[in-house]
Amino acid sequence: MILPAAQAVVAALAPGHAARILDVGTGSGALVPAIGAAAADVTVVGLDASAEMLQRCRSAAGIPAIRCDALSLPIRDAAVDAVLLAFVLFHLSDPVQAVAEAARVLTYGGLVGTATWARDGPMEADEVWDETLTEAGAPPLPAGRVDAALDSEDAIGGLLAGAGLRPTRIWLEPLCHRWGLPAFYRFATGSGRNRQRLQQLNAGQRGEVLDQVLKRLRALDPDAFAWSGEVVCAVATLSMLGMKVVTAELPVHVAPSSRIASAARFFQPVISGRSRTPGRAVRSVQYGPVHGSVPPEHRRPLRASGAALCWASTGTANGN
Repeated sequence: MILPAAQAVVAALAPGHAARILDVGTGSGALVPAIGAAAADVTVVGLDASAEMLQRCRSAAGIPAIRCDALSLPIRDAAVDAVLLAFVLFHLSDPVQAVAEAARVLTYGGLVGTATWARDGPMEADEVWDETLTEAGAPPLPAGRVDAALDSEDAIGGLLAGAGLRPTRIWLEPLCHRWGLPAFYRFATGSGRNRQRLQQLNAGQRGEVLDQVLKRLRALDPDAFAWSGEVVCAVATLSMLGMKVVTAELPVHVAPSSRIASAARFFQPVISGRSRTPGRAVRSVQYGPVHGSVPPEHRRPLRASGAALCWASTGTANGN
């Protein structure tokens, strides 16, 4: 239902050949086919806070998938070419920090794509389901998302600019969908907030609610299953003036399958094994981006030592 808007953002990103892309809030990896179709030989890494969704992503999409917080990405600075935040920002406690993190991990000229709700229209079938659950005593759930400050072109433009990104395109993408009764029933009982409310009832109550709601849904006109909405889509690029290089450290004692090993796929050794200077032992291994898109004068390598992995650089790319 919402996939076309996210696919439109992927198309607008137009990632280049061999691009490195983060899909933040990847869920089950539903956008991975669209990303792969947009450019050849792309490397996609999925990030999500849900272990359950990441398991589905690995099996369905076949990409590396890392459990993490979107407000603190386990990726070094200037490591990726594009970051996708499709239908994610309104679920986060601090969307400003999430966009700042996306900007931090971008290479110069890299792109961020976002999709947020401008309007999520009501649907009578949803209202019937909600009323039936309320009558059965299912307590309401806390707000699942916060659209304020994310629901207009101006708001998103300001959010991106505040992170040092330059919006190249912001537009409204209309969506509409007409459910059939069987498909809507499967969706409502298999996922989403209605299912979460249903699970708060005991087994006997759930059976009664399902019987009652199905009778009510069958009595509805087909138009009661029609939904429409509108999405704010945006693409922005990281300009040189927006680039900031900061010191970041990751503990080195974590397991190989953890965030260091996962993030390391974005880097290649500059010095490995033997020293380039005869008679000198190598005490650390340095890493740099696979594609040297950050100007050398503004970049120092990632240094691996016994204590930590750190992005050893300070200041900003414009010299401040």
